[in-house]
Amino acid sequence: MKKHEIIVEMRRRLGLDKKILAEILRVDVKKFEKMESVSEEPDTQTWKLLCEMLDIDEEKALSEDFRLGTLHFTYKIDREKFDNIYVAYMKMLKKFFSGPWKVYVLSRVKVRRGWKNFFDLFFFDSRTSVEREMKAFAPSFLVSKGNINLLVHFEKDILNIVEIGDIALEKRFVYDGFRYSRANRVRLK
Repeated sequence: MKKHEIIVEMRRRLGLDKKILAEILRVDVKKFEKMESVSEEPDTQTWKLLCEMLDIDEEKALSEDFRLGTLHFTYKIDREKFDNIYVAYMKMLKKFFSGPWKVYVLSRVKVRRGWKNFFDLFFFDSRTSVEREMKAFAPSFLVSKGNINLLVHFEKDILNIVEIGDIALEKRFVYDGFRYSRANRVRLK
């Protein structure tokens, strides 16, 4: 794939605005538009940053037979700019997904199987198990627009956006070792 094809496909599949992606890649909007339209290649630093965010190998991405798989996009949040982590999460959601996006809060529970479940039931009281889960609290959201369904998850200072497809249409679904349940819709003001 060519660099501009990766940029165009990523933006289309994630449904993100040019202005936001230009800011994330630390270029101005005009340069971003040129990178999308083939009239200008992204510089080495911008290309490296993009590949890191998409978790793809820089060299393999340029091969003829390369195809983007399920998109997994990560973005480091600068916590210094915000009063607290909750404010940071809400501002990031608003920045990335305002407008026609539907945003839902998701509950997230680790799927336990086999002996781990058995030991939790018989050797730990339920309060201990709940306390362990609460220490690992990280908010998750389902964000959708048209046929684009994204799982947005904040963990520490990292915003993770994963393309999850039609499983998001279910009220409850399992993805990557976690059970998600859709709750209330969030209005981003």
